[in-house]
Amino acid sequence: MGYSLEQYTFIIMSYYRNRVLDEDGDWVYYVDACKDEYLMKYAVVIEEESLTTHIRRIVARFSDTGSVSKGKPTGRSQVSEDVVEDLRTRMEESLKKSLSKLSLQSGVPYSTCQKIVKEKLHMHPYTISLVQELQPADFPRRVQYCRWFQANMDDKRILDLSLFSDET
Repeated sequence: MGYSLEQYTFIIMSYYRNRVLDEDGDWVYYVDACKDEYLMKYAVVIEEESLTTHIRRIVARFSDTGSVSKGKPTGRSQVSEDVVEDLRTRMEESLKKSLSKLSLQSGVPYSTCQKIVKEKLHMHPYTISLVQELQPADFPRRVQYCRWFQANMDDKRILDLSLFSDET
């Protein structure tokens, strides 16, 4: 269950409100009284042991940091727009730049560069390769095939087995 800032604040205020000065002049805080107030105000279904543990954790956090917020979030940090723009500029200057060079020049880790270039800049590395490109050695073989085909045009089996397209 997630707690709101209002609930955190209520717990802290209730905890410090439910204190008693003992015979030695020390303050004694009662978690059970805080827990009872919380359950009366928020009417939630929760295990009492779990709530007690949570109250102790919130009070300890408040005592240590002076705040009820959890602090620094866990997880990956976001890449700033400045970094994305810097990488965009560098890639536009030289479209053939490798990711490793981009990483070295910008000081951004390789994997981060790779992710930004693909996901944010929508640039994908590829090489154009012409698989069906005619080479000079292909011309004599084409002429030879044409002559063979011309000689066998009357054979119906050859025409049934032949397939033509306009692609090279």
